[in-house]
Amino acid sequence: VVSSGATLANQTIGSGASATLQAYASAGTNLVISGGTLDLYTNNTTSTTIVGTGGNFILESGVTFTATSGNYATSGNTITVNSGAVLSGSRISSGGTINVQGGVVSSTVVDGGTLNVYTPTGGTNNTTFTSNGGVVNLESGFKDTRTWTVSNNVTFNVLSGAAISTPTVQNGGTVAVASGGTIAGQAVVSSGGTLVVNGTVGSNSILLSGDGARLVVSGTSMPTNTISGWSPKDTIDLASIPQASVTSVTTTSTGITFYTSGGTYSLNVPGASSYGYTLSSDSNGGLIYTTCFAEGTSLTTPDGEATVETLVPGTLVMTPKGAMPVKWLGHRSITVADQRVPEENWLVRIREGALADGVPSRDLLVTQEHCMVFEGKLVPARMLVNGVSILIDRTINSYTYYHVELESHEAVWAENALTESYLDTGNRSQFDNHTVTAIFGGSKAAGSETLPLETSRAFVEPIHATIAARAASAAPQPELTTDPDLHLVTNFGQIIRPLRQANDRVMFMIPAAVESVSLVSRSSRPSDTIGPFVDDRRNLGVLVGDVSLFASRKTVRLTAHFSLSHLSGWHELESSRYRWTDGNAALSLQSGDIVSREPSILSIQVVSGGPYLVEDHTVRSDLECSKNLWL
Repeated sequence: VVSSGATLANQTIGSGASATLQAYASAGTNLVISGGTLDLYTNNTTSTTIVGTGGNFILESGVTFTATSGNYATSGNTITVNSGAVLSGSRISSGGTINVQGGVVSSTVVDGGTLNVYTPTGGTNNTTFTSNGGVVNLESGFKDTRTWTVSNNVTFNVLSGAAISTPTVQNGGTVAVASGGTIAGQAVVSSGGTLVVNGTVGSNSILLSGDGARLVVSGTSMPTNTISGWSPKDTIDLASIPQASVTSVTTTSTGITFYTSGGTYSLNVPGASSYGYTLSSDSNGGLIYTTCFAEGTSLTTPDGEATVETLVPGTLVMTPKGAMPVKWLGHRSITVADQRVPEENWLVRIREGALADGVPSRDLLVTQEHCMVFEGKLVPARMLVNGVSILIDRTINSYTYYHVELESHEAVWAENALTESYLDTGNRSQFDNHTVTAIFGGSKAAGSETLPLETSRAFVEPIHATIAARAASAAPQPELTTDPDLHLVTNFGQIIRPLRQANDRVMFMIPAAVESVSLVSRSSRPSDTIGPFVDDRRNLGVLVGDVSLFASRKTVRLTAHFSLSHLSGWHELESSRYRWTDGNAALSLQSGDIVSREPSILSIQVVSGGPYLVEDHTVRSDLECSKNLWL
């Protein structure tokens, strides 16, 4: 205990120790808290440094303490600001804590640490947050009228008995309101923000502002607050309702009702029925309900626009040849993650106005192989992707799609964009209502006589360029390289780098007793590296020609890659002289004329390769949404 007029300096307060500086005592330089407790009743401080772990620094009534560069709440340290005290200019680092117990904290920087506020009317001024985020706990009794903006990896916990006023939760931010906590005024959740509630929070609405806002209901008591602003990509997570328990869901113009094996749960969501949805589970098995896209795709009919799911056999739809009746309407529901090749099952989103002014008239969602019509020819939607106005939408994991079949394979207008009617290519059995017998059987692989398929680069690239030029901005281009990083991996696991390269020949020194190698290189798809207007989605490594082995004063040509059609790591034979690898191709070095136990030199003719995506690895390891989608 340091009395009035005395000074404590050049001391370390270790674990289990304590120091009390009474009024008018002085804290001198080199005073270090390292596991112990410093209780401050005086304003006479020079350079008090808080270091170590587990230390406690207490500011008592009447004390105003301005932190210097070392006076931070670092890992394991706690600063307590009691009633009547003021702490200014401190920083709360990861693992550190500041308790505002009735005092005031001014110009505090939360840098990954925790700020506990107990003051009934607020005890913080000018609090800021770094990109490291942090946690603010509003304890029981906290209540003020300030508007908090929460973002950037910051979490506000509004505990039982506390109230937060009109918070805005932005991208990366979370406001979690415990049972008994309150939101005074309207909570606004922007895209990328998360609001967690447990039952009703106050009497005002919760506004989901912008696509991609997230609301979590942590308990089984549903909030009665109006949840306004419901729009595509918004998510509701019913964390305590198992997804597996859901038996059905209904949506109306005023809300959503979940029917489960354990009970019925309802939310007040105006406009809920205007959007499709998908059901999935969170990491703990809780129910996630996500919006997908707007109400049904509209087709042009003689009487105006009609949504695809309302069509029935006999309904007339418009084609460039005039009105034609619907013969069959097929629909199928899939979940992307359950497909054999999930990447090929994400939808293509053609944004409003992407093709021309007002074309499409609003966002149009189609499967990647579904075709749009240009100059009377079919082009798969995947070949038009530019990443801005036409993009692969990886936000919709489950969806239901529709096909409309007419008397013949024709072009129809969907959202004012010309696309194709259903062509039976042998996939009718995939549809949920496929029991209808075949009605139209046109050509299979190349479109039809009415609408031929055209995927040549000469035809598609100019169309792609015109559409890309209309986009508001250019999509970022991937980083490419022409270096294949070619090397071998032996059957013993050894990595062999090239000995030398001469023109198109790459030489490798092969140790004795090696019987086979893998020809390993970077690999990429031409549709990714050159552009989607190139209809080649093979993962290509290098194009290999002649392969020769020099050993025992003999030269032997290895030709298995030309003669064996099914050879691991090789694409299908295209010619008698060259063959593409997929980046990890098997190559046997066994020959009756070569003794494998002797060292040898392997010569590989690399005819072509690249460009490659830089992020690709050089060694590859083999290790219900909406009823409203038009396809």
